[in-house]
Amino acid sequence: MMLESITPPTTSAADVHGTSALDQKFQVEYSKVARTFNGRSGSFVAVRDIDLQVRPGEFVSIIGPSGCGKSTLLNMAAGLLDPSEGTVSYSGKPVQRTNTDVGYVTQKDSLLPWRTVERNVGLPLELHKIPKDERKQRVSQMLRRVGLEKFAKHYPSQLSGGMRQRAMLAQTWVYGPHTLLMDEPFGALDALLRTQLQADLLEMWQREQKTILFVTHDLEEAILMADRVVVFSAAPGTILHVESVNFERPRDLMELRSTREFVDIWKRLWNLLETQINVSGVSQ
Repeated sequence: MMLESITPPTTSAADVHGTSALDQKFQVEYSKVARTFNGRSGSFVAVRDIDLQVRPGEFVSIIGPSGCGKSTLLNMAAGLLDPSEGTVSYSGKPVQRTNTDVGYVTQKDSLLPWRTVERNVGLPLELHKIPKDERKQRVSQMLRRVGLEKFAKHYPSQLSGGMRQRAMLAQTWVYGPHTLLMDEPFGALDALLRTQLQADLLEMWQREQKTILFVTHDLEEAILMADRVVVFSAAPGTILHVESVNFERPRDLMELRSTREFVDIWKRLWNLLETQINVSGVSQ
């Protein structure tokens, strides 16, 4: 079941953002950021020396070996963690508390089992004190957009894995956050569902131009989805390389996989990642 379809004009990644977006302050910015965790066995540096700027409306993928601090990066943007050094800014201001302007999507099922799909999707609107009539209208529109309008009265246990993931995306999107932080949202799905949801997400992003930071272990996914791919080193995580992905949008993900340009980028980034996998002693 596909999302409500759209047919945007063919554009490049630069055209998607437009001159006005490029002239704006950065939506998310990490300036000389480090994060250290302290425990009984000592301290652990998760990330260090992070300098990264994300423009409004940009789709940025983050990839690297397991345990290199990718999720830590998102948690700091969400205000769930403070940096030990440096500054994390959102829309030009330091993040000093929980950042309610961002939505957070993970692969973990966050739907409440005792709530129907429509009540799960509407939960953020309840928490934001949105009036009931407006809440009902926005939930209905969002369920239609993600293709779940016929399942509004169902419970999470009655949905497939892909449908639950759509419901979680709708739940995050419904209250209108300017930025989405996505931590391996499709990692637990089979290849067919993952490919379909990748296309679905890009359709929604193309329409509304939210800023997306997208953590993944899948190099192919990172390249196909993003305007830029940020490659992390093994822990402690640092930025090894930032690759611009200048394929036109909207993208035909199946066709793009077979192009020479895609294969060249994949090989270049894989060679870089392989050195870090050997260092960390883990596999992708």
